[in-house]
Amino acid sequence: MVDFWMYLMKVQKIGVLKAGRLKRLLAFIIDLFVLEFIVLLPFGSLLRRIFPDKFGFGVIVEGVVAKKFALILIVIGIVALLYFALFEYKLRQSIGKMALNIYVISEYKELRLWQAIVRNILFVPIFPFNILPIIDAIFFLFKNRRFSEIITKTDTVEAVGK
Repeated sequence: MVDFWMYLMKVQKIGVLKAGRLKRLLAFIIDLFVLEFIVLLPFGSLLRRIFPDKFGFGVIVEGVVAKKFALILIVIGIVALLYFALFEYKLRQSIGKMALNIYVISEYKELRLWQAIVRNILFVPIFPFNILPIIDAIFFLFKNRRFSEIITKTDTVEAVGK
């Protein structure tokens, strides 16, 4: 199978540029809206049943309610991880990236499944993964590249050319 980026660059005479911070941020916001509809809305009725309005936050941190809440957060995190990882692995783009014409590339010939999973593991709210959003944000602000992209040897780019 011909590598997608090699095809674009050689046959279509299209190059790649590093995607800008604003474009990447907008793509992420679009993805969060998509996740809102496919993940959080279905869990909304379940959350309302577990946390009725008459109880305060103190009830959440105690006993069974806290365990249910933690389990729901983990499930939501895993679904978000799967959303990003599978879209990026199969299409090199999430829905937000598609809307803004940006792609995930790998330093290897093809993007590998482990790379897509590791670069998005920050969505799983379990230590140590729950500190990755902070680390990724710091790297993104100063290097325009997430820490998870550095360790997975991936990058986010946009196609330019002809």
